[in-house]
Amino acid sequence: MFTTEQLRRVYERMIAAGIVFDKPEPEQTPVVHESEPLPVLSIATTKEPQRPKPATFEGFDLVTGERRVYSEREINRMSADEMKRALQMTVRGEMELPRIGPGPNGRGYQA
Repeated sequence: MFTTEQLRRVYERMIAAGIVFDKPEPEQTPVVHESEPLPVLSIATTKEPQRPKPATFEGFDLVTGERRVYSEREINRMSADEMKRALQMTVRGEMELPRIGPGPNGRGYQA
């Protein structure tokens, strides 16, 4: 901590040594001329964001067998069997992994 007497002595010695204390220049305020109109800033209006199209599924009517388009809501309300029939989802053969690579025992697959 410094006393005011110590700070005063340091200040006097610095002035005697030629160290000049310049006062900072005051900040200049922007000059607004009356003849210049101020620009009007506004947010440009844009188009409305596009709404996502509803999910649809092509399939066959369960009663008539005719082709038709089902909405996502209709598909979600169907049972699994109804959905398989309406969208003609079938599994052919057994589901199995492809027979490539070294195999489970490292000896390869036997044909």
